[in-house]
Amino acid sequence: MNGLIFAILAAILFGVSPLFMKSGVKKTPSYLGAAVWTTVMLLFAIVQVGRTGTVTKLSSLGNIRLLLLVLSGIALGGAIIFLFNALKDGEVIKVVSILAPEYFVLYILARIIGKTLPSIPRIVVLVVLVVAVVMMATKSKGKGGRAWCRNSLISMGLLVLSKYIYRYHVGGLATSFRYLCLFLIAAIVVWIAALSTRSLSSIRKLSFVDGILIIGSVILLAAANLCASQAVVNGSVVSTQLLLFASMISTALFACAFLKERMTAQYLVGLCIFQAGCFLWLGYIPVLSEML
Repeated sequence: MNGLIFAILAAILFGVSPLFMKSGVKKTPSYLGAAVWTTVMLLFAIVQVGRTGTVTKLSSLGNIRLLLLVLSGIALGGAIIFLFNALKDGEVIKVVSILAPEYFVLYILARIIGKTLPSIPRIVVLVVLVVAVVMMATKSKGKGGRAWCRNSLISMGLLVLSKYIYRYHVGGLATSFRYLCLFLIAAIVVWIAALSTRSLSSIRKLSFVDGILIIGSVILLAAANLCASQAVVNGSVVSTQLLLFASMISTALFACAFLKERMTAQYLVGLCIFQAGCFLWLGYIPVLSEML
């Protein structure tokens, strides 16, 4: 029961965090918002490493894995930049919808690169999930035209690339220290982008409220990860993963309530199809899941 409660809390917190990010960059340049957000994430990583004392010599990685760690950090920095650009112009529920299949795309990518093709039923489920995402992401009223959609897709692709490199090709370091290195590189990338676009000249225009909202989104993510880890300790990993996908529902509900975004009938149908696909993928429909 405790695992279920922690998983639900994690889903809610994960769902609310993008709303804080969106609200924080409404009147702030997206590059500046991304720089502030990444810096706060880096500070959290430093605190975590200091708390656990897990500092490792980078020389233990070797040249190839060190290069891959750098590439993973660069991809993460790019993903953060494009995410904030997408949130600046697009609706939260639409942006989150495009980012949602990241877990499944990562799985397919790992299988293809590993020369172990996924089963046909899994590919079919992935196609269904893509159709669901298209249904949820269309008919947007974002002020940036379709730029938000392009930025969301690029952000998701870079995030998948970063996670793939990080998970499968970078070992030899303690997890918290790897996160520190990853966000240090990402922060450098984001700050270089902010400097090149002269976004930092607007730092004085960053209001106290906007700064708190951006920092608050990081705190919510940290709290969500803590709840997720407690859910894993106290319950099933599969049920935890499934409930984290329910963060889309909490994002949609809070976005409608506080940001006045609108859920169309098409979006709701797409959301139901996506959640059904998640159930099937993670084994909650026994008869069909046996085929996967």
